[in-house]
Parts: sequence; structure tokens; C-alpha cells
Amino acid sequence: MAAFLAPAEAEVTTLRPAAGRDLPLPSITDGPHWPLIATMVGTALVGIVTFGSLSGSMLPFALKRIGFDPASASAPFVATLVDVTGLVIYFSVALVILRGTLL
Repeated sequence: MAAFLAPAEAEVTTLRPAAGRDLPLPSITDGPHWPLIATMVGTALVGIVTFGSLSGSMLPFALKRIGFDPASASAPFVATLVDVTGLVIYFSVALVILRGTLL
């Protein structure tokens, strides 16, 4: 029980392989491309959330217009649609922003 109450150790900043020498852990801020990666992730996140909100709010109206029950079919269909298109949006934004640097 005392092991669970022990204070947290200091942050680990190096790896110690079997050879005994310290290797620094990589960080997101290592290298010149971290602002591009942050921009890409933020832009993709805004695009995915916007698409998910719009499709989630408009799909019940579309399903009602074609004669389906909007309450029973919209939740699974929206989840699948947002997951699939989220990947497409993420990789499309990555291709546009990171082309010429990391891709």
C-alpha cells in the first residue's frame, strides 16, 4: 500500500538502453516542422468537427425526406460517416499543409 502513496518521480527525459549510455527522448518540438504539424492537426480537427456537426444535424432531415425513420437510422450512420470522412479530411489536410516538407 505504501508504494501507491509514494511521491511521483521526476519526469523521464532520457532512455537508458542496455549499453548504459543515456539517449534523449524525442519531443514534438524537436526539429523545424512542429508548427506545421500543429497547424495541420488543428485545421483537420476543425474540419472534422464542422463536417460532423453539419452531417449530424442535416442527415435526419434527409432521411425523413426519403421516407426513413430519422431517429433510428441517423446515429449509426452519422458515426460511420464521420469516422470515414474524418480520415479523408485528416490525410487531405496533411497532404496540403505538409507537402514539400515532411511528405
